[in-house]
Amino acid sequence: MDARLLYTSVGCNRTPHSVDWHGELFAYGADRAIMLAVWEEKEHLDAVLTALHGHKERVNCVKWITARKSGAASPQTLELLSGSVDKSVILWQRTEGAASFCLAQTLCKHSGPVTCLSATYVATSTDQPYTLIASGSSDSTVVIWRREGLTGNFSVTQTISLNGGFVFGIDWYILPTIDEPLLATGGDNALVTLLASKDHQFVKVLSLAGHEDWVRDLHFAQDDSGDVLLASCSHDTYIRLSQPLRSFEVKLDALLIGHEDWIYSIQWQPVEVVTPVGGASPSVCHQPMCLLSASMDKMMMLWRPDPASGVWVEQVRVGEVGGNTLGLYGGVFSPDGRFIVAHGYQGAFHLWQKSGVPDEEGEEEGGRETWRPKQTLGGHFGPVQDIGWEPKGGRFLLSASDDQTTRLHAPWVHEGRKVTWHEIARPQIHGYGVQCLAMTHPFRYISGADEKILRVFDAPSNFFGNLSRISGVLFEVSHQLPLGASVPSLGLSNKAVFTDSLPQDEDDIATKNSFADQIPAFAPVDLSEPPVEDHLLQNTLWPEIHKLYGHGYEIFSVASSPDGCYVASGCKASKPEHAVIRVWETSQWHQVAALAHHSLTVTQLAFSHSGKHLLAVSRDRTWSLWKLDKERKECFALVAQLGKTSTAHARIIWCCSWTHDDVCFATASRDKRVALWSQQSVLEGGEECGEGWKEAADVLELEDSVTAVDFAPVTHQGSYLLAVGLESGQLLLYLTSLQSAKWMPLFTFPNSLCHTLTVKRLLWRPCRRDAVSKYFLSVGRCRILPHNGHENPLWSKLVYTTVIYGGLFGFFKGDTADEVPKSVRRRMLVAQRAHANGDYARCERFYHQALGLLASSKHAGARAYLEARTVILDKLANIYLELGRWDEAEANLKETMRSLISLGVDKENESIIELSLKLSKTYSNQRKSELASVGFDWCVETGKKKYAEKQDPESHALYGMCVHAKGQFHLAIGQYQEAASSFSEALKIAESVYGLGHIQVAVVCNDLTTALDGMGDVEEAERLLRRSLEIASSVKDQDVSEYVATFYLNLGTILTHKGDKGGAAEAYQRAKEAAKKT
Repeated sequence: MDARLLYTSVGCNRTPHSVDWHGELFAYGADRAIMLAVWEEKEHLDAVLTALHGHKERVNCVKWITARKSGAASPQTLELLSGSVDKSVILWQRTEGAASFCLAQTLCKHSGPVTCLSATYVATSTDQPYTLIASGSSDSTVVIWRREGLTGNFSVTQTISLNGGFVFGIDWYILPTIDEPLLATGGDNALVTLLASKDHQFVKVLSLAGHEDWVRDLHFAQDDSGDVLLASCSHDTYIRLSQPLRSFEVKLDALLIGHEDWIYSIQWQPVEVVTPVGGASPSVCHQPMCLLSASMDKMMMLWRPDPASGVWVEQVRVGEVGGNTLGLYGGVFSPDGRFIVAHGYQGAFHLWQKSGVPDEEGEEEGGRETWRPKQTLGGHFGPVQDIGWEPKGGRFLLSASDDQTTRLHAPWVHEGRKVTWHEIARPQIHGYGVQCLAMTHPFRYISGADEKILRVFDAPSNFFGNLSRISGVLFEVSHQLPLGASVPSLGLSNKAVFTDSLPQDEDDIATKNSFADQIPAFAPVDLSEPPVEDHLLQNTLWPEIHKLYGHGYEIFSVASSPDGCYVASGCKASKPEHAVIRVWETSQWHQVAALAHHSLTVTQLAFSHSGKHLLAVSRDRTWSLWKLDKERKECFALVAQLGKTSTAHARIIWCCSWTHDDVCFATASRDKRVALWSQQSVLEGGEECGEGWKEAADVLELEDSVTAVDFAPVTHQGSYLLAVGLESGQLLLYLTSLQSAKWMPLFTFPNSLCHTLTVKRLLWRPCRRDAVSKYFLSVGRCRILPHNGHENPLWSKLVYTTVIYGGLFGFFKGDTADEVPKSVRRRMLVAQRAHANGDYARCERFYHQALGLLASSKHAGARAYLEARTVILDKLANIYLELGRWDEAEANLKETMRSLISLGVDKENESIIELSLKLSKTYSNQRKSELASVGFDWCVETGKKKYAEKQDPESHALYGMCVHAKGQFHLAIGQYQEAASSFSEALKIAESVYGLGHIQVAVVCNDLTTALDGMGDVEEAERLLRRSLEIASSVKDQDVSEYVATFYLNLGTILTHKGDKGGAAEAYQRAKEAAKKT
């Protein structure tokens, strides 16, 4: 079994140096982990690939090790440094793959948190190269680490005391000609200090005064003329550009004034490698004179010298205007300088892309250089406390956090790229940490925070439109819904905003400005891609429709019945009177029951899938089971309970979960144990808890406290599948059944897919009726998709046409079909009937009409429309293959594959392999032999890989189909020996998959005969053909006349080559007789 990461949502740490960008990898600190995101195609920065776990406290700084001098030696292995509050520095080295890193060395010397890092490779003309690291800490020291060569371990060479001061910024520079390192530091003394190397020890050579407050960051650059510039920024809101001279004197080059608050980071644009036109001269390195600064005034600025006067001026200013957020902690350039990214106090990233290349005066044709915001990474910046799937198939996911927000995550379906998940809405931005939530309806949820109130939210109409365009899911929207929501000044409740409440003109705006607290901050935005942070903060709130009162302390748990008719909630409690479970009916939002049983906080509530039972677990080490009884005044009656004297659990019970059939439920506790309970238990001696409920399996003992469990919505190998989350962040899968009464470990997730702290909640994605096997596991900040099989009859009829689809696009028969207009479906039905009747012209005409209707619709980007388009493209490709219109078949096959990949199909999926086989056949028929050869080789290798992974008959048959098709290609171009080799392998696979007497074996024998005849081996060819005829004569359950005619025809050819004219004539006669029966 295997698992892969699909989506990680997590914000950046609130520290200035917690982000760095090198090559295609973007690294940032997220609590105790380092997240690595990929810069996909140098255009998109929106997917975390993996997480690096090693630190025991928050990560303060990350830094890629690079050569600070162009042309300097550097190791082949990419290296990353991270510093943490745990007082350590960790060296990470890439192993295999784009984002596969291992912990190479932990550097421990500091006695306080590490706050800043800098590193460089140093190459000298006389000695071997070496590597330097400088780490600054709140223990008032800077430690110098050195490694001889480019591999091996680092060791401490010097500890520089700051005499009680603090260092906030460090940077290395390699002095030209002498190849000696120069170290610059900035700290709380408002000075920039330069230290030079002498006998491998660094001594202070100069202190630069000028700043009036803490120096937060500094960065060296060398311009194309060889002059060195040192940029430094400070809390005094100024940036100073200093020019160190060779005599260790410094002159002030510029004072940059423009920010209005503390400046936390600066960075020079990375060096560009310029290749002269024609390539006659070697490439040269060019340092753009462009400086990026980020400040707590919510702005990032780009500074450049004016070409005419040489005066440094602010040329670009990007950031936020207004709002209730704090400022930016840092900003970095992309390696090519086309993107800049900032991270702020609330953990959010802000990404801007340059829309054009400025001319030598820094301006684009027609106006100033422009930068446009783009969607990027992001997530919660506080602990995630709860999550909830949209109940109808899990079309989106909600998460609640101590950062006082709930966030909505959904897939982005767009043509040309694979499906990626993003945050697309922020329904609640609150004044208290949100502790729990539950979905009562596909577009309604209830949440509880660190307050005594439960709040209910409904999706607004603007959300429906945006979700439809982004995720491709269509909805019927009521015109009575509010357009959006906003939070009034000094308020906590999201107020609905309707169309008539928006300002209509300038006079209306002026009138409403006199009542500032009544102005809705919401502005409707029609989005076709995930929103940027500014929109998430202001334009994606959901209106609050109800408040529920009754609890005496902060809300801790909430659950909804599957039909959405009831909601149960609990609050923090230290006395029985506050540990009451309150039940509300959702039609009028009235309390219908107050269930008193527990003495301490109810930690989790869970309704059974039938809605007939409510399960509660508590800090008092017990659980209670309540049965719905509408005849009772309280609606729910206590039917089973775990007594306080029970030995099943000895500590707090944190979590519980029902099996999909409601036969069992599991409870898990701080005592590191998971218990299974059922009315159908076969376990002897189990404790009776009421109504026949008792322990149903031996207790599962684990290595750490269990904090989250959830049963999968389907069985696995006939057993219940339970996901388990531990206090350490580890994730596990276990199997159990009533018959075995045992727990069997199935899978342990690798550390890169686990959390660094307590797993708060686990939720499998709800199954849709047409996609039972496609389930996800959600664990607060990431979701994991197990690999699952693809059912498809393969290799069933391979005489003249190799690929038979057999329902590859069966998804169009499910719920998705109802979302496609009837006009499109009618035309598709007419086209299918025309195809069945052999009317290809009519068939093609109606399919093209259906494509036109889909393309002209305003919902053209919706998933249902993209799926329908994919089906039609595939149908047209098959028609063109039948008609021999190879160029049109080629175009449609390519477009079908592109469309499938944009819908989220993996590039090595079985359907892509089958389409690739068809495409390779079109290349072969168009005499594009080189392309065909590459295509068939890829199909064979990928099919072989699939079979090695799955070891099932379907993947084995797919592999055989690929090998057989490759043999047919070799046969067509006269490469008989290669063809015979492929057909021999295909024959072995056919015999293994279908048995010795299957017609498929006869078909492959026939093709092998043709190759052997071309090689001159007519004896073996005749033997195999007679075997094919023998197999065909034994087949009784299908008409094989077509095959028999082909076999006899080929036999006649073989006998002719042998000189047996009489035998050949008889074979030809039998071929003629068999052909008459077809």
